[in-house]
This record gives sequence, structure tokens and C-alpha cells, in this order.
Amino acid sequence: MARFKKGYDNLPNNDRIDAWVIAAHLRFGRLPRAMAHTVHDEAIQRLMRTRFHLMQSITWDKTFSSNQLFLKFSGLRQDSPFSNTFGAAPLALIQELGPEPEDVAAMPLEELVMFLVDKNRNRLTDLERRLMN
Repeated sequence: MARFKKGYDNLPNNDRIDAWVIAAHLRFGRLPRAMAHTVHDEAIQRLMRTRFHLMQSITWDKTFSSNQLFLKFSGLRQDSPFSNTFGAAPLALIQELGPEPEDVAAMPLEELVMFLVDKNRNRLTDLERRLMN
């Protein structure tokens, strides 16, 4: 394949051009050996298709959830208090502390800090300092 690509040395080197060169090589019929499909290949293909479908479903669900969250907590997306909206602490905050943003705002700061530290399994560092600033 590399020797075949040298015939097209004036083309830029990117994925789209590389795919075109591979397709051109295949059109010439110069395969080193015939492709043999095995049961192992079919199993991997099925797993990859299932994974692709699951990733599409998760992406759709996260987008839908983000839209619903924005309707209720519009400041959550604008201020970005969490690096991952779907992490343990943000989800616990939304699920356990009530559906209204006012419920969270009314909590004492120390109680909120302890709640977030507990839900993040003590992985937050200097949380109180960051919340005070």
C-alpha cells in the first residue's frame, strides 16, 4: 500500500485522501490475498455495531437530558459549576436535593459542601475554598 501511495505523492496526506488511495488500490484488484470472513470477524462486527448503537443512544439521551436540565436550571450550563454535567455529584444534586434550584440555593454552604464531598467520594480538593470564591 505504501508503494502504491508513492504514485500519488502530490496529494495531501489526510484521512479522506488515504481512503481514496486505498479504494483506488482495491479497484486495481491488487489484494495480497482473498478476504476470508470468519465467525470471529462476524462476532466482532456484531459487537462493534452494538457498541455504535449504544453510543448513539447514550448521546441522544444526554442531549435530551441536557435540554431538559436547561429548562429548569439554565444557569447550570452557563456558569458550568461542574466539569461533567452527568457526573456523580451533579446527578445526586439534581435527584436528591429537590427539583427546584431554590432548594439548593437555600441550603447552608457547609451542608452543601459536605453533600458534594460525600457524593464525589472525597475526590474533590479544596472544594470549600472554590465555593467561597
